[in-house]
Amino acid sequence: MSILIKFDPASVNRALMNESGQSAAMVAAFAKSLNTAQQMRNLPIVERIKALEPIISAYYVRSQVNTYAVDVIVDMMAEGPIGRLSVDEMNIAFRLAAAGQLFDVEFSFVPTAANFGQVLSAYIETKRRALVAAQIKLEEKAKKAEEEKERANRVPSPEILELIRQQIKKYAADWLAIQRNQSPRTDLDPKAVWIYQVQDAVKAHGLLNLTEAEREAERGRAMGEGRKDARYTTGVVTPADLTKAIENAAAGIEKAYIAARLIEKNAEFFIHKF
Repeated sequence: MSILIKFDPASVNRALMNESGQSAAMVAAFAKSLNTAQQMRNLPIVERIKALEPIISAYYVRSQVNTYAVDVIVDMMAEGPIGRLSVDEMNIAFRLAAAGQLFDVEFSFVPTAANFGQVLSAYIETKRRALVAAQIKLEEKAKKAEEEKERANRVPSPEILELIRQQIKKYAADWLAIQRNQSPRTDLDPKAVWIYQVQDAVKAHGLLNLTEAEREAERGRAMGEGRKDARYTTGVVTPADLTKAIENAAAGIEKAYIAARLIEKNAEFFIHKF
């Protein structure tokens, strides 16, 4: 679920319009997909069928409707990139295709899985691409602002800072010892509280940073642990609640894992110069 849903919807829509250059209607349709509960892949099959009905009525010749093709299309609505669309986006895509505003789409008035997929894929690769790029940029800004706010609200005392410094130095020393003995990494317990001190040190001293692939690997590990932790969270009653619980649990775990990986890549510095 996107971090942007925490903010005022009207403000988010304005920011997406300014960043992407797309129309208000297209932005409003796209914005609904920021909530994973409103993505077609997470809708019950009955809701997907209901969403398809106005598309068939408006853009296809009903006498040409094939029941088997409709069944395949309903399944397609829950798969791959198409499954991440909101219902409103599907409507927008067909409106654009019917108006000839989606390039390389030969609109057919006979509903087939191939034509359905062509229309939505063209929308995803053209109009939606700009919206996704805008979403990523805005999420990065929002995440950075949240981290700065969190950092400002959690300035530890000098005594706590020294305790954190000693913990980091010990983690680095223990990790090097484990590597020499070829013992498993899981013996160590990383802490999310280290993240700001470690990141500041990496930036200030030009230390080795994580590649995007390494960060993505740690995010994946954190999501796996978040799913385990979320099982024990009270108040989880809907798929949306479960998704939120997983993301909340994974957020702190991800910080711990990233801090740990940075310490490991720069262990000698954190032992002797930190």
